[in-house]
Amino acid sequence: MRSPTVSIIIPTHNGRAHLEECFRSLRALNYPSDKREIILVDNGSTDGSVEYVRESYPEATVVRNEKNEGFAGPCNQGAGCSQSKYLAFLNNDTRVHPEWLTELTRSIESPKIDTEMVVCAAGRIVSWDGHVIDYDGGILNFHGHGHHLGMGQPVSAGSSHEQLTIFASAASMLIRRDVFLEVGGFDQDYFAYFEDVDLGWRLWLSGFQVLYCPTAIVFHKGQGTAALSQAERKKLLERNGLFNVFKNYSDTNLEQVLLPALSLSTMKASIDPEYRTSYLEAINEFFTCLDQLKVKRHDIQRRRKLDDEKLFPLFREPFRPSMHDANYWSLQRKLVRSFGLEEKFFKEGGLMKEQLIGYENLIEDLYRLQRETATVHGVQLAEARQEGETLRARVRELEALLQARDGQLAEARQEGETLRVRVREVEALLPARDGQLAEARGKIAVLDERNQLLERSIQDYMRRLDEFLNLEKRRLSTRIINFLFWSRGSRP
Repeated sequence: MRSPTVSIIIPTHNGRAHLEECFRSLRALNYPSDKREIILVDNGSTDGSVEYVRESYPEATVVRNEKNEGFAGPCNQGAGCSQSKYLAFLNNDTRVHPEWLTELTRSIESPKIDTEMVVCAAGRIVSWDGHVIDYDGGILNFHGHGHHLGMGQPVSAGSSHEQLTIFASAASMLIRRDVFLEVGGFDQDYFAYFEDVDLGWRLWLSGFQVLYCPTAIVFHKGQGTAALSQAERKKLLERNGLFNVFKNYSDTNLEQVLLPALSLSTMKASIDPEYRTSYLEAINEFFTCLDQLKVKRHDIQRRRKLDDEKLFPLFREPFRPSMHDANYWSLQRKLVRSFGLEEKFFKEGGLMKEQLIGYENLIEDLYRLQRETATVHGVQLAEARQEGETLRARVRELEALLQARDGQLAEARQEGETLRVRVREVEALLPARDGQLAEARGKIAVLDERNQLLERSIQDYMRRLDEFLNLEKRRLSTRIINFLFWSRGSRP
């Protein structure tokens, strides 16, 4: 079998950390290099993603947006740049098995299938280590939320054969380019999430089919493409689910499904107060977009070639709840019964009862778990309150101690200020003291000089006195001698 041409389209936003492994695996594909191309659509990245790809993978085409345009729009941009027979869509936080593209094209071009009907193929998606299933086919519930079959299960529990599925995950999808453009591509108003569910639904309504190929394997990290907050993610999932419902059901079925879908969205807002605003914004944006949705719905219904009832079996689990809460599940059960949705989705009573009983058992289990959890939470709450009171008492002690420390600190600061003032006064006196000291030293020098002169004068006086006394002593001695001499000479 000759290998058809394929354009591999990868949207990214600040995904530099993922691109090396993704592109390295694409370069190692066991698929003719002249039959494949890579188109990276960058959503205003600031982490060097574009520069890295242009330098390291010059064979890739890079389309650059100024801001984050989400997932759906950039995929359409990439499709617009392609001239290949097929488009392959990947998330940036994936790496592919060397046979991934070969297996996808083999399944969709197999002589065993009707290639005019089967125009889209989905590959198996597994965890990064390859042990856990991420996608093993598509599931769709009645209020427009898509789920991945087998998610969280070991790979050994996955499907081993090709089968039709309601939608292909856009993290690993192959589709004929002409059909993709014919049905309008991804709905860009979705921005991100469930755009692949909507595309699969529309393909089936237009008379085409989607095939799941478990041998085309992609390894997925998760949450590397959208880069959205949890609040924004919840809003988009809820809003886009409502978009799916409004656009794709027949008139009769829409009348029965829309009100329950809106009721469940409203219920989520009351159950999940942390994200209440997200759910309410989703509902508000749904009604705000009704005019555009009516135009899209008209086009989809105009193209319709398949009745809803023939498509419902591919939903697989139409009553699968989108929130794990007993009250939510109970409301869904009431809505399903009140609006007659059991008979609509299940013509075979056995299958209907099996799924409904299963979900009802889950609801009872949830109620029981909530009661048990409430008891445990009551004990924990009492303990937490006691601990909180102890902590509050300790806080009061610390606050009192802190006030005492603040008083001591104020006193220390006041004493310090007083000392600083005294230091400034002493510093101001120092120049005067230095002058007085210099003056005193001058006077001492003068006195020292006078003392030296006085000492020299005294020494000179004492010398003269000694000379005078010596002279007088000699004179006196001479007189005494003369006196004695003359006294003896005058005796008779």
